[in-house]
Amino acid sequence: MTALSFRNVQKYYGRDAGRHHAVRGFEADISAGELVVIVGPSGCGKSTLLRMVAGLEDISEGQIMIGDRVINEIDPSRRDIAMVFQNYALYPHMTVRANMGYALKIAGVNKSEIQTRVEAAAQILGISELLARKPRELSGGQRQRVAMGRAIVRQPKVFLFDEPLSNLDAKLRVHTRLEIQKLHRRLGVTTLFVTHDQVEAMTLAHRVIVMHAGEIEQFDTPEVIYNKPASLFVAGFIGSPPMNLFAHAPGASSGQILGVRPEHFEFTSEGWPVIVDTVELLGAERLIHGNLGDETIVIRVDAQQVAPTIGQTLYVKPIAERMHWFDAHTKKRLER
Repeated sequence: MTALSFRNVQKYYGRDAGRHHAVRGFEADISAGELVVIVGPSGCGKSTLLRMVAGLEDISEGQIMIGDRVINEIDPSRRDIAMVFQNYALYPHMTVRANMGYALKIAGVNKSEIQTRVEAAAQILGISELLARKPRELSGGQRQRVAMGRAIVRQPKVFLFDEPLSNLDAKLRVHTRLEIQKLHRRLGVTTLFVTHDQVEAMTLAHRVIVMHAGEIEQFDTPEVIYNKPASLFVAGFIGSPPMNLFAHAPGASSGQILGVRPEHFEFTSEGWPVIVDTVELLGAERLIHGNLGDETIVIRVDAQQVAPTIGQTLYVKPIAERMHWFDAHTKKRLER
């Protein structure tokens, strides 16, 4: 069953010559209970798209549907969605309990039902002991849980997350990411999650939408996006570090670009001569940054291997079945 659908959705800002086309012909079907992450650089249109679903932005053209209902003209309060924002958006003068139950109170839900829902959500999120506190008495991670609890109590058909982890430190981001995964498994609510962080996208999503300049570059599972990127943009955006892209690689035909992920090289006595520029130790692995003629290259190796010295020449070759080819003009993937 399709829970959330987009049909040729367009978003324009401004008029005439100064008009900006922020979202361009967005088409996607998201299944009931699916967690889909939209990832892309700043300005690609991902948050604008989320805000159109929420009703915070008008839809210039096309349709957005929740189930079989077109929501373009439906008031945001009647769309049966709940949104978790980047900045938490908690009322500072209210307790956690009041913050979590406020939307239900405005909707006219009776007090006993509000209490039941708030306490159930608090138990799920592990914040029952915080219900009497004010937001200023909470850490960033606790505030984010309260924001999620406020969404949970509404029991919506769709959850929307707008970069909810970007204000947290690295360790807390990992922890909260795991909590969101557990929460989704428990509730099974269709979820659209927007982020610029590819690690969040690849670890959270059932499927990932990679956006660029207002358009979908690829919509698939994290595994397919990593192993078979559909375009040069996806190849260069997904992966840390991203895929090596060579315009003048041996064996390449005119107008073709070769892509190789850093972990997909092997050392040989004969091969591409790489002059080592810098070496990074990342715990269990090392990243070797080098020069291959006039192009740069990054090679990922096990940290147990002896580290090369700066200026040393290494000979490597890409693993044949792990090579990716792209058309230099269309920027799209080529199958060989």
